Amino acid sequence: MIRYGAADGTPRYESEGTKVAQKSLSGFCKARDWLVCIDSDGTAMDTMTVKHQKILGPCLIEEWNLEQWREEILARWDEINMYTSTRGIHRFQGLRRALKEIHEKYVPIEGIECFDHWRETESTLSNATLKAAFERSGNVCLKKALHWASMVNKGVESLKIEEKQPFEGFREALERAAAQADIAVVSSANPEAVFTEWGYYGLLF
Repeated sequence: MIRYGAADGTPRYESEGTKVAQKSLSGFCKARDWLVCIDSDGTAMDTMTVKHQKILGPCLIEEWNLEQWREEILARWDEINMYTSTRGIHRFQGLRRALKEIHEKYVPIEGIECFDHWRETESTLSNATLKAAFERSGNVCLKKALHWASMVNKGVESLKIEEKQPFEGFREALERAAAQADIAVVSSANPEAVFTEWGYYGLLF
């Protein structure tokens, strides 16, 4: 039995074979004395590298017309999002860090102060709250960040499942853990995508 729970505790999904059903968190019934929680993206599934190097970073270059400094900016993007202590940072937090460095080192980013203010004061960093902030202000940086996020979502959806593989040895580790503990996937990722990926590689058992 593989269970899925969103990062905020709701909703909850369970898989029995290929069947996926939504569950409330209060409906959880433990089967074993231990519970092992696993994040999917970048922990179980080797998806962060392809997403950042093929989609998020290149979309940043395209949206802000940064082709002149492409190599250096993409290398720094990867450092921020994958290869330093900030690995796994929220996409808008990572974008803010990258834009701040670009603003200071390469070219002025118009309206960056408004984007900073949104990031610092908004409790939920999402496309919806970003869109609302842009509609209130008309700020160009918020508009470009929203378009960047839209391009990223479309790019991620277009990835082939063969490009999103589990890390070597993960299945063996999962089998050993499942023999002694309940397993929960706790992630902010789309639940249907998680189950599609895990099911494709035979990780739902």
